Amino acid sequence: MEERFFGIYCYPVFNKEGKVSRVAIFAHEITKQKQAEKKLLESEERHRILSEKSSVGMYLIQDNLFRYVNQAFAQIFGYTREEIVDRLGPMDFIVPEDRKWVAESTNND
Repeated sequence: MEERFFGIYCYPVFNKEGKVSRVAIFAHEITKQKQAEKKLLESEERHRILSEKSSVGMYLIQDNLFRYVNQAFAQIFGYTREEIVDRLGPMDFIVPEDRKWVAESTNND
């Protein structure tokens, strides 16, 4: 038998004097939502394991900052992950004399 999940909601019902006279209880089946959450967590775990075990440097850039780097990426550049994430961006890995050229060539879209 398949596992099923329910969200249970309880609300007080007040009488004319403002006292709780009874409690209304509602149940809503959330099995599909829980199954989707489980699949997402499993997928995230597979991605995390793949990224962490990889010997290839992997990264995520947002707003010109590295928001994620795996251990291999940090080792390739001689940093710890903590020194890179949310502190450095791609331009920090370009030698100063080439930064202007790189900035100009990447802004031609």
